[in-house]
Amino acid sequence: MVFIVISSVIVTFLLLFIFAWSVKRLSAPFSQFAVAAKKFGLDLNAAPLAETGPPELREVIQAFNEMQGRIRRLMSDRTQMLAAISHDLRTPITRLKLRAELLQDPTRVKNIIEDLNEMETMISAILVFTKEDYQDEPMEHFDINALIESICDEMSDTGFPVELNALNKRVPFFGRMHTLKRTFSNLLDNAIKYGKAAHVQLALKDDKVIVTIDDEGPGIPSSEMMKVFDPFYRLEQSRSKKTGGTGLGLAIARDVIRAHGGDIVLSNLPQGGLRATVTLSIKVINEL
Repeated sequence: MVFIVISSVIVTFLLLFIFAWSVKRLSAPFSQFAVAAKKFGLDLNAAPLAETGPPELREVIQAFNEMQGRIRRLMSDRTQMLAAISHDLRTPITRLKLRAELLQDPTRVKNIIEDLNEMETMISAILVFTKEDYQDEPMEHFDINALIESICDEMSDTGFPVELNALNKRVPFFGRMHTLKRTFSNLLDNAIKYGKAAHVQLALKDDKVIVTIDDEGPGIPSSEMMKVFDPFYRLEQSRSKKTGGTGLGLAIARDVIRAHGGDIVLSNLPQGGLRATVTLSIKVINEL
């Protein structure tokens, strides 16, 4: 009787071990597939996934790799088309500038040149937005806390009203450092341009780093809060040539942050002013 019980226990443990091993063997390719999908979301040039695992999973991976190739070709074709459009548009703009300088009326010449410069700026902004040049920058490990500190220091040194409350430790991150630097610099520049000052704070919550940028401006009407992320959308009070802008800054910023597995949200402060909250997932990025 004792022998039967012991044998039953051994067989049970053996079956459990075989079951656990089988589950792990079958689930491993799915985990690799999930990681590959995340990498592709962050980098269109990510290497295709090895077609391993059960036949059904191999079919899914093969379809995913084919889709990745089609999307990569589509983006490449779009980039080439935009480069051609840019060249075709900039050439007549240059000719118009030269002809405008031959006019006798200085005021009219000035207005025409300003309009042409604005068109040129908008063309450049459109290219940045649609080409997603940041995808060409390789991803690297860096300290995002130190990056924010360097941006604030540079802006403070040039006389801009920037206040920083940074963390007292390193925050390792894996991403496109120069692209994120441009993005955060633009957000600070917006806070200063439209809100007189920038108050920056970093915080860690669970597996996320949260960067808040507050200004001292009038804020944004609630009905406009999401619209300002739409390409070419500009608030009525910010459309003057004094402040400039193409209405693409926030759209580009959100694309960059989302490409790094995060998001950006705007909210009005109770005491007045606008807050831009950038949330980046350290865990998701550093696992890739």
